[in-house]
Amino acid sequence: MDSAAWKRLVKPLLDDDWLLKDRFAHLRPVSWVVHGVLWEASASEPGFYLWRWHMPLYQPATVVDLSWSDRHGGGSRIFNVADESTRAAVAEAMTLVRAEAAETEVVIDPPGGVDSVGTMEVRAYGLLLEGNHGGATEVLKRVLRHEAKYAWQEEMLQRAEFMLSTIERGCHGEALQQLTVWRTACLAALKIDAE
Repeated sequence: MDSAAWKRLVKPLLDDDWLLKDRFAHLRPVSWVVHGVLWEASASEPGFYLWRWHMPLYQPATVVDLSWSDRHGGGSRIFNVADESTRAAVAEAMTLVRAEAAETEVVIDPPGGVDSVGTMEVRAYGLLLEGNHGGATEVLKRVLRHEAKYAWQEEMLQRAEFMLSTIERGCHGEALQQLTVWRTACLAALKIDAE
């Protein structure tokens, strides 16, 4: 599957709330979390995986992150663009995404409820956005107990340390401004139209 086949498959299913991109379609307007459907290549061409995609935008990212997403139809289900049932599966996934978006506030849970240090960092920022400064502080302290083994983990710990210090100093506006900066950068990097 390629972007052109994806567009042919999804475009007839869209209403004014959806915007179609090369690999995904997302609901608008986009606030702190983007919700959409996304295709991922499979080793069994022309098959593809279909994701119900949810991604918090309040953590720095330059690529699509599927940590908060679910493969539609299960982890191993492969769809074929030529199969007539695929369009119905995409429509079903879009309906589920719309319902999930309506239920999701700012704090987003990873599939299966299993937290990694990366999802804990994001949870802390979601709590901050909800005004739960104590919860954000508690979770950031858990993140900072993690020992960095890789450069990306060190960057994460530096972010968490900065945000924890900012919250503990009572500079909540500054912390929220930082989340806004990260959101703006994520939207630009992923070419997501928020409005």
